[in-house]
Amino acid sequence: MIAESRLRGESKLFNNAAQTWNHAFFWQSMAPVATEPAATLRQAIDTAFGSLGALGDVFVAEGTA
Repeated sequence: MIAESRLRGESKLFNNAAQTWNHAFFWQSMAPVATEPAATLRQAIDTAFGSLGALGDVFVAEGTA
């Protein structure tokens, strides 16, 4: 439905369908138990945000804005 609505130029349907898919995909991608990120990812997070906690703060702020 997502691709078909895009091809037909139905932008409102496309946006709603894509948002629904993204939401479902996000939750399916979550781990059932919290784990520490791998060293390479942790280093990238620290470089970009300063710490894992700071990334969490940005994530929450952006998600609720």
